[in-house]
Amino acid sequence: MVPTQTRPKHTFSVLIVDDEDAIRVALGRILAADGYEVHAASRGADALVLLDKMPIDLLLTDYNMPGMNGVDLAEKVLQVHPDVIRIILTVADDFAVVKEAINRAQIYRFLSKPWDASDLRLTVRSACEQRRLERENAAQQRVISRQQALLDSLENQHPGITSIKRDAGGAILLDDPDET
Repeated sequence: MVPTQTRPKHTFSVLIVDDEDAIRVALGRILAADGYEVHAASRGADALVLLDKMPIDLLLTDYNMPGMNGVDLAEKVLQVHPDVIRIILTVADDFAVVKEAINRAQIYRFLSKPWDASDLRLTVRSACEQRRLERENAAQQRVISRQQALLDSLENQHPGITSIKRDAGGAILLDDPDET
């Protein structure tokens, strides 16, 4: 029996940024097979242009690139598109690089080159699940805000309508209009 891949309900978009064609293709192949919409750029500047043109959920960028390194790119993305989850892929095993990235660009995770495909898949899936939950939470917050505004409006029009009186057992007490 062949195990089935779990496909995301919402197709998440991933932007892969690496100056090496073979790496972009390999990463893209793995993520596309998992159902992600994959976009690619070979330079940080090209990635920023793509981010301005289309919605991207997750940035997967190499650290060492000519022109703009991965931390610089992730920091710019944080400033302009703060909802994009940022992951850096690097051969660097330098704690200073990791610390800098966390402090400057709020990196979700570092992955090492060469990467483990299972770890890559799990990391991207977890990041996208976090993004899905954040979207769901924001939608629920909007519903709650609209409901609270409606309750506030009703209370202004009909003072006391939103207050509930209960007896000692917790039963709701209704005012008898004939007693007033």
